[in-house]
Amino acid sequence: MSDITILTPTYNREKLLHKLYKSLCNQKDKDFEWIVVDDGSNDNTDEYIETYRRKQIFPLGIIKKIMGVSTRLLIMDANMLKLNWCLLLIVMIH
Repeated sequence: MSDITILTPTYNREKLLHKLYKSLCNQKDKDFEWIVVDDGSNDNTDEYIETYRRKQIFPLGIIKKIMGVSTRLLIMDANMLKLNWCLLLIVMIH
């Protein structure tokens, strides 16, 4: 397990997650894990994440939550997972 975890909350952002995934793949140092916290998406978010996970470029996990998860709950999840370093990376629409 890596010392660095990138934690990304998402809801129906499958197309934006692809951009983030490409950016993470382009990192020189891939000594990190990426955990996507899916807040009840009804698009193909989980299928996209599973496709990325099979490529095994870096460790990737998905946590499915019920709708309405808050940043505070994500931080609690990070504490329960006993992460050493955690980067909260949020995908926004512009």
